[in-house]
Amino acid sequence: MKTNKLKAAVGILAVYAAASGSPACAWKSAPFLAHTNIMQAALDRVDKSEYPDLAAFKVKLVEGSNDESWHTMDSPNGGKPEEIWLGAKTETAGGVLGNYAAFDFEHAYRRIGSICHLTQDQAAPPHAANVQHGLMDRFETAAGDYSSSLYTVPADAGAKEPYAYYQETQDDTRRHLSSWVNPETHRPYWVEDPDSGVKLGQDSTFGVYGSYGSGEHSFPITHSDSRILAIVDGQFQSAARATYKVLISASKRLPPLVSDLSAVNTGGGIGISFNAGDNRSRTIKYQVEAYQGSQLLGLIKEGNLDLSQPGAYGLPLGGSVSLVWDGTVQGRKLPGGSYAVQVKLTDSDNNTTPYGVNMDKSRINSTKIDVSIN
Repeated sequence: MKTNKLKAAVGILAVYAAASGSPACAWKSAPFLAHTNIMQAALDRVDKSEYPDLAAFKVKLVEGSNDESWHTMDSPNGGKPEEIWLGAKTETAGGVLGNYAAFDFEHAYRRIGSICHLTQDQAAPPHAANVQHGLMDRFETAAGDYSSSLYTVPADAGAKEPYAYYQETQDDTRRHLSSWVNPETHRPYWVEDPDSGVKLGQDSTFGVYGSYGSGEHSFPITHSDSRILAIVDGQFQSAARATYKVLISASKRLPPLVSDLSAVNTGGGIGISFNAGDNRSRTIKYQVEAYQGSQLLGLIKEGNLDLSQPGAYGLPLGGSVSLVWDGTVQGRKLPGGSYAVQVKLTDSDNNTTPYGVNMDKSRINSTKIDVSIN
């Protein structure tokens, strides 16, 4: 029954390919939702109390994991997850960090999902071997309706940058390629080009195309063979573990944010207030500093702030600080003139507030504000 179901799916996929005119580049092959299943398997193992952001933005993470648009023209089997994370290039549309700092959390977490998508692809042998393939690839068809959450949660989750697990997963898949052999032809199902010269640690998807070892789409389209099941199951678990690592790493590396910083002259000094928010830290450290131009004059106040749910602008956790500054820094009363107040936050993962937000067009997320002392 399973075999018949998968054979029937091949016919559906052929119709879909003819209608769409474009190949699929990932585990997700209509009508299957492997990327959704992999993401769900990863999210199922996440401690939601420790990582409330991953629960809050689950829908966007799943959407991003199903997004095929981040493959590149010169690497249809891969992409550039580091660029998506950093968001510095125009083509990344802010990526993760740029959107996050601008309080566009929906796009930020969707882009985390996109990094997961590219990483999951590297557990698919046709991708890691850089084999040109489309909707008719038999491994992706066999894996497309597969679902499992019975993987071992990795102890090193979050130890590396979120984009590093893309190459780690690809390398692991490439190490196994020569052992996945067709028992009839005695050739591997997927073969890297022997002249590509791409070493482990280098992205194989930007190199010379590999090939199917025993003819086009040589992987058997069945789950009934225990050897086939072992490959499909093993690579699904590899993708789920890698996704879990990306999610934990990303959550641990997102910084605390300042919003609605204001400074108002009062009869007793300058009233300073701001909101503080974080994606997962329940206590953060804040520092309010005085500047004249680019020169740091000293600390106005510091302390710890306990955050509660929900935070401002959609962050899972937030709190507020209000104080009155009498113009004194390190025991010295500043003379009348123009100054600036800057807020710095540090979360429990030792991430600090991004200061680049002071150069964007929005004042909502600024960390620095001009003040006057009479």
